[in-house]
Amino acid sequence: MPHKSPFQLDIPATDVLTWLFPPGSTPSDKPIWIDAVKPEENHLSPRELLQWVKRLGVGLDKLGLKQNEAVMMHSANHIFVPVAYLGVAGSGRVFSGCNPAYTVSEVAFQIENTGAKAILVDPTLLEVMLAAADKLKFPRNRIFLFSDHERQPVDGVQDWRTMLGSSQEAERWQWHSMSRKESQTRTA
Repeated sequence: MPHKSPFQLDIPATDVLTWLFPPGSTPSDKPIWIDAVKPEENHLSPRELLQWVKRLGVGLDKLGLKQNEAVMMHSANHIFVPVAYLGVAGSGRVFSGCNPAYTVSEVAFQIENTGAKAILVDPTLLEVMLAAADKLKFPRNRIFLFSDHERQPVDGVQDWRTMLGSSQEAERWQWHSMSRKESQTRTA
């Protein structure tokens, strides 16, 4: 027999960025995404996260990715993972998270199955990703090293920061605020 949860959340029918960062509000400067190894040096506040999200939105626009096109993330967890999800989904693209334990064949299947147009990959998983990408002839200039620290290029793959928009571009960039119907029917 179905049971109703005693916990009810009033989640507005809108997009995730408008829900998290309502118009007219000022995001906090208090760090809430904190690296356990280097908490004093490596952390993000909601205000910083929003800036990174907007820079990623600009970067995906510059890459020519259209609305509803997939961006795949093949990564272990770190403080920029929320940036990837919110930047992709919040800019109207489809986020496809890929299990870091996947084999080359499984990664290749996910790239092909989702129709991914860009990939963010943890440097420790690059070997598997490149083998999968080579299998599909996926262009290396659409694969980006994804880490919480800037990385030097490896095998022609650039750091994800190279494709981001500038801070000034991010200030001007605005996400599409979804209608009630869109928020209930669009794939994140």
